[in-house]
Amino acid sequence: DYLRMLKICCDITGRVDLYEQNGLEVQKQVDAAVAAAEKAKAEQGAPRVLLLRTAASGIHAKGSNYGTVKEKMWYGTPTGYVRIIKD
Repeated sequence: DYLRMLKICCDITGRVDLYEQNGLEVQKQVDAAVAAAEKAKAEQGAPRVLLLRTAASGIHAKGSNYGTVKEKMWYGTPTGYVRIIKD
């Protein structure tokens, strides 16, 4: 546990202020972020994400229940949109 080890190290060095700054304050920020995510999930449902794996051979959608996304992969440019994957 990070907080437990941080407390031990701060006790050894006598820097209790660093335990409060780098442990307890950060834990408050983490708790707030988790609470905000849980609230958003309750209000809006689970988020939808698209995971793309890239390699020299191309870009692939991972875990897609809808098949390929090649036809929908476009990149915005100042003059319009261009397709970034071609068959």
